[in-house]
Amino acid sequence: MSGKKGKGGKAAATPPQGSGSVSGGGDPVALKLNANLRVLQRLDRSIVDILVSASHVAMYSLTAGPSPTWEKKDVEGSLFIVKKDGMAFDLVVLNRNNPANFVHELDESVQVKIMEKLLMFKKGEQVHGLYFHDTKERANVHDVMSKVIQNQAMVEEKVTVNAVATASLMSALGINKGPGQQQQQQQQQQQQQQQQQPQLQRQQQPPPAPASLVLDKKSLQLTLLSLIQDDRFIDLVHAQYLRVVSARQGSG
Repeated sequence: MSGKKGKGGKAAATPPQGSGSVSGGGDPVALKLNANLRVLQRLDRSIVDILVSASHVAMYSLTAGPSPTWEKKDVEGSLFIVKKDGMAFDLVVLNRNNPANFVHELDESVQVKIMEKLLMFKKGEQVHGLYFHDTKERANVHDVMSKVIQNQAMVEEKVTVNAVATASLMSALGINKGPGQQQQQQQQQQQQQQQQQPQLQRQQQPPPAPASLVLDKKSLQLTLLSLIQDDRFIDLVHAQYLRVVSARQGSG
């Protein structure tokens, strides 16, 4: 692939202007993008696509303390937002200053915004800034990062909702966990009952039972799609089906 040699003899990728997913053919832009993808995959085999790139960025970090300032880091080079196996995303800077590249996972906890001349992104207490020589590339990277983070937040929310909904539906249908987990759950319930017994004796009425989760139509659909992979759920449905068939045959 084309590109300048960085310190240490490492080839620095030369990304195309703008963004786009990797495709084949004789298009020079696509060929360059494929070449960059091969460079990245030598660093991480789980990378499957390049969402957006920038020709050159310089990395800064915001120092802690009463008067925080931007401190230039020893990281600069080509930037890529990449997609990995399992719907994971990373920000990667192929460092031209030393062999240590900069890799930062993009998940729902990352905050990103343009602040003066820097594209700032924060995760926890760490605050980084990227200086772009091309302001259009900065805008493109900001837009893609924002969409990736928003999408990751939606995925995380769906996973949490589906897990709660699945547990609620399985409990309502009487689908228990494995035998070991059943025994552990029974022991926990017995311990809770023993701990609560003196208190219940002092109370005239027991505390009200917690309200069960009520699923709407969409949540039920998503939960059923999840349960269809559970053999215990299939066994329960199949047993009910056989009972219905047997009852119909007996009445006929």
